[in-house]
Amino acid sequence: MLSRGEKELPVVQLAAPTRTVRPARLEGEGMAARDPRIDSMYRSDSFFAWLFVALLWLCIGFVFYEVWGLVEDTAIRVTLAIGGVLLLLFNTASIGAMVAHYADDKDFIYGLDLKHQDALEASRRGAVPVTSPRPRQA
Repeated sequence: MLSRGEKELPVVQLAAPTRTVRPARLEGEGMAARDPRIDSMYRSDSFFAWLFVALLWLCIGFVFYEVWGLVEDTAIRVTLAIGGVLLLLFNTASIGAMVAHYADDKDFIYGLDLKHQDALEASRRGAVPVTSPRPRQA
């Protein structure tokens, strides 16, 4: 109910936010144009990501081994075990998701890195002048 003198405000429907999604690439599409450094960078990142996961599992295992004898209370042992297992599972899953995302979008992710790396190398050779944005003056 509106009191005297109040006006009803118009209802404005806001558009739903849109997200730009690149179409999935078909098998073999654009493979001829792919820089071989992209696959090399992806393999390296993937290797080190899974190496990190393996080292994390070893470190947590070592901590459990060293702490288990010091903790005598069963409730605390169960709490430590559950926390450690959850930590390992969530970290392993997140690294797996990251590696999968990198595999799906490696042309964009690594292509951008290579574009900047090539521009930096060209500027060091003097082929392209390096320009930096000037600070705005007040």
